[in-house]
Amino acid sequence: MASLSTDKKTGARRIQFQFDGARRTVYLGVIPIKAAQSFRLRLEALLASLKTSSPIDSATATWLAEMSDEYHDK
Repeated sequence: MASLSTDKKTGARRIQFQFDGARRTVYLGVIPIKAAQSFRLRLEALLASLKTSSPIDSATATWLAEMSDEYHDK
C-alpha cells in the first residue's frame, strides 16, 4: 500500500502512498531504516482504518498520541 524510499545523495527517507485518488508523500528526513519502516506500517494501518471506516488499534493510537509535532504536521 505504501512504499518507502531513500534518497541516494542525502539518505533522507520518504513514504509514498495513494489517498483519495492522489499520490501523497511524507518526507521523514534522515532517520534509521527501522524507524522509517515502523512509520510506514503505522501509516498503512491508519489508511486501512480510513478506507474501512473502522477504529484504529490501540497501538497505533498510542503512537499517534506520542508522535512529535514535527511528524504530526506532515
